[in-house]
Amino acid sequence: MRSTPLILTLTAPVALGRSIVQQPLPAPIPAASTNASITSDLLDSLHELARLVDIAYCVSTTGVQKPFECLSWCTEFSDFELLETFNTGPLLADTAGYLALDHRPDDPRIILAFRGTYNVANTITDLSTLPQKYVPYAPPNDTLSQAIDFGRKLFSIDKNDCANCTVHAGFLKSWLSSRESIIDSIEGAKTKNPAYTIHITGHSLGGAVGLLAALDFQARGWRPIVTTFGEPRVGNDAFVDYVESMDWTYRRVTHVDDPVPLLPPMNMGFRSHGSELYVKKMDLPAEIEDVVICDGAEDEECSASGENSRLWQLFFSHRDYFVRMGLCMRKDNMIRGSSGRWSRAR
Repeated sequence: MRSTPLILTLTAPVALGRSIVQQPLPAPIPAASTNASITSDLLDSLHELARLVDIAYCVSTTGVQKPFECLSWCTEFSDFELLETFNTGPLLADTAGYLALDHRPDDPRIILAFRGTYNVANTITDLSTLPQKYVPYAPPNDTLSQAIDFGRKLFSIDKNDCANCTVHAGFLKSWLSSRESIIDSIEGAKTKNPAYTIHITGHSLGGAVGLLAALDFQARGWRPIVTTFGEPRVGNDAFVDYVESMDWTYRRVTHVDDPVPLLPPMNMGFRSHGSELYVKKMDLPAEIEDVVICDGAEDEECSASGENSRLWQLFFSHRDYFVRMGLCMRKDNMIRGSSGRWSRAR
């Protein structure tokens, strides 16, 4: 088990006459990165999905209306049709987002987007951080009242067993609070649009909820494509093994100095899963050379290198994933990068 490192200043004694003073040791020369860069197509996809998850922040502020209208990026998605929005409110589980159809002829999709919480530090570190048993299930007639009973094994299917798995109880509660209605809506959308692929995206808490939703969808045979931004650690080693056994496309995007992907801490039994894409540039906008493919779940050249990050950095690095998330602003409050991509003005 790897513990969170102490932050130390190393010094070497240097003799000057009869006295000894402390001089800082020279900084080590960083090793050349062995991580591969992403493709331009993947970069374009990440920029698009970041805008789509950012729209989810409008749900609980100025709103998202049909056909697909909001004060943020909605005008860029003329082929989209809003099916519904959902918002449990902070007193229940603070789960909010929307479900939409993308009617593009070349790549029709069902989009499920989860926004993050406005109080991410409290959500991750409160008492519900205590691990809770996780049991995969795909019951045909499950209800929220049944699913909310965390301590009981619910209609488990042998091939989906996740032995000794535990997850963050607050994240599980957030998913279960909206699970029943979302499952029903996805089933209806798939029935009417069987050729549409399911894409799940989420930021922060929404990334954790998106992961749990994706596992539920996978158990039903839906095979979603998942992209999360700033996703925190969700479960223990056994849960991570279960996640990494899935046959799906998953992109867990992290950002330099964002501490949220390193929370809850490893000494509480939580681990990161793989499929990490790391944005190594602090400022917006991010270009193709700024995003690398990481090796495994705890690549020291990616987010795992920031175990000493400070929570104050959260408000800078955690909000900036290709766009500045969480503001639901018009495009005239944004700046355009050298590639022509938009990002929030500071």
